Amino acid sequence: MKILITGGAGFVASYLTQECINNCDDIILTVRWNEDLSRLPKFLNDIKVEYVELTDLSSVIRVINKYRPDVISHLAAQSWVPYSFDNPIYTMKNNIESTLNILEAVRIIQDVENINLNYNNDRIYKYNPLIHICSSSEFYGKVNRENLPITENHKANPGNPYGVSKTAGDFLAQIYSTYYDLRILITRMFTHTGAGRTMMSAENYYAREVALREIDGDNVIRVSDKEGMDSLRTWADVRDAVRNYYTLFKNGKTGIYNISGETTKSIQEVLDYLVSISTIKQNLIYILDEKFVRKINVDKQIVDISKFKQENEWSNEVSFEELMQSLLDYWRNKV
Repeated sequence: MKILITGGAGFVASYLTQECINNCDDIILTVRWNEDLSRLPKFLNDIKVEYVELTDLSSVIRVINKYRPDVISHLAAQSWVPYSFDNPIYTMKNNIESTLNILEAVRIIQDVENINLNYNNDRIYKYNPLIHICSSSEFYGKVNRENLPITENHKANPGNPYGVSKTAGDFLAQIYSTYYDLRILITRMFTHTGAGRTMMSAENYYAREVALREIDGDNVIRVSDKEGMDSLRTWADVRDAVRNYYTLFKNGKTGIYNISGETTKSIQEVLDYLVSISTIKQNLIYILDEKFVRKINVDKQIVDISKFKQENEWSNEVSFEELMQSLLDYWRNKV
C-alpha cells in the first residue's frame, strides 16, 4: 500500500512507520517546518518526507494529490490535555481544522475528477482512499460505572478541550462518510504508551520519577489526589496499537472501532509496579501536587473491543509488565 501519515515526527507515527516499512509499504510522512525530526533518521532511506501545514488547505490538497495514497492515517494533533486548557483556541484550530482539511482535500480532488470525466463515461475513476481518523477515548469522557464497559455506541461526553476537539473531528468524519461517501475509518484508541514517548502522561512521568529516585536517592514523589491516583486505565503498548491500526488498513475497514489492551490498572497500581521493579530501597513518600489534580477525572476507562475482535485479528503481544519495564528502562537511559 501507499500510506500517508500525518504528524510523521510524532511518537505513535514513528511506530506506525516502522510497522508499514516491515510490510514493504510506500510511506509518506507529513511534518511541520519547525518540528523535531529526531525520531526519523533511521527511516530516512525508506520514506518520503513532506513539509505540510495541515491548517493550510492548499498544502493538504497538494500533498494528497501528489501521491494519491491508498491510506491516509491522520495522527497529527495537539494531544496534551493540560496544554489544551491553557491554549484551547490553538488546540481547537489545530485539531479540528486539520481534520476538516484532510476530508475536504479528498472531496475537492474528487470534484475536480468528476469535472474532468469523459462525458461518454468511457473512463470512470474516483479517487477514494481509506481515511483513518485517529479519534480518542477522550470522546467518551467520564463514564458512570453502571454504563461500563464502553462500547462504540456510548454517547460523547468529552471532559476537556482536547477531548472536545477530537470529538468534533470524529463527528465531522462521520458526516463526510454519510454525505460524501468517503471511506472513513475512525479509531477510538484507549491508553497506549511505550518507550520513546516524551509527553508527560501519568505513566511516563512516574517512570521518569522512579528512574530519578534510583539515582538521586530522594524518597519523595509528587502525585495527584486520591481520585486521580485511583483512576482506572486499560493499558496497551504502542507496538500493539499500531499493529491493530495496520490490520484495519490491510482489511480495508471503515466505520468506528474501539481499540485497547486488556489489562486494567489504576494510576496508583502503575506507580506501585514501577517501584516494585526498580532498585529503590527506601520507603517512598508521596506528596500531593495540586497541579496534577483535575476538576473532571476520566476515571473509569474500561472498554469493550468485541467489535474489533469479531472482525479482525487483534494484536496484544506485549504484556503490561513488559510495557512498564520498557518505560522504566527508557527513562533510566534518558536520566
